Amino acid sequence: MNYFTTLQRKSYSFQHLLQVNIRHTFFRRFLNRIFSLTRPSPLPISNSLNPLLRKLRVDGLVELHDCFLATDLIRLKDTLMIRQCFDPWHTYSGKFLYSEAPANVNIAEIDSVETIPEALQIANNPTVLSIVSQYLRCKPTIEAIIAWWSFSRRVAPEEAQFFHRDNPSVRFLKLFIYLSDVLETSGPHIFAQGSHRSDLFLQRKRFSDHDIQSSILNDSLTSLTGPFGTAFLEDTYGIHKGMLPISSDRLIFQVTYSTLPSPSSFWNNTSANITQYDPYINRLMNHPAESRPRLYSPPT
Repeated sequence: MNYFTTLQRKSYSFQHLLQVNIRHTFFRRFLNRIFSLTRPSPLPISNSLNPLLRKLRVDGLVELHDCFLATDLIRLKDTLMIRQCFDPWHTYSGKFLYSEAPANVNIAEIDSVETIPEALQIANNPTVLSIVSQYLRCKPTIEAIIAWWSFSRRVAPEEAQFFHRDNPSVRFLKLFIYLSDVLETSGPHIFAQGSHRSDLFLQRKRFSDHDIQSSILNDSLTSLTGPFGTAFLEDTYGIHKGMLPISSDRLIFQVTYSTLPSPSSFWNNTSANITQYDPYINRLMNHPAESRPRLYSPPT
């Protein structure tokens, strides 16, 4: 049985098309309030987490400390190291192991990350879900769980290594965790704090460094460096990029939480074991396959 009937799919696709074409931040927040009323209520939040939520709402970015067990992160990395990869931007490269990546590949996404038990456990972390649901004003849906390598010593940046905004949903958050040490020379994530509430550069897909540096956003740029296990939540409707690594490769893990996930998320055939997790939050992680090919969500 398909997750949606044909009529439900058309209705859902229309809603999603409506929201992604609304670019101005005020109207996006307003539309999210309407959509959130049709979703399950947000999870409760403790008083100790309210400062993180307030910072996230203002800056669009908040670092998380002591949320995840080091043993889980190590096991996740060990599994990712031996998984096959693919270039999401140049699929003609086929699949390959990290150690055998072609020299012309800048970014190698890792296959079927959502099936790894530690990945699901991290994505369903209670602290993260509590903050995310309050930010979205409803119970979230995990839209995607991915991980990718950014390779050093490449000729030039590509795709998400230029400044850009993400737009998978009217309201969404992304959890990022560094699974390698990230210095200024190993591809830090760069974010313009507060830009998730700014209407600058709404209509363009990619922006140059000069565009940002010559705007009022330049003073708000933050370079996120840190050791293995560094974690942060970010509203990536704000302007951001991943720097092209110079000295060493970067491995990063990402979970996307949405109010209204992209319809393509429902077409993916995933087989994650979600029996111990909230069935609504994880409703995209295990559902029947369809005849169409899997649609990947490239790293951003």
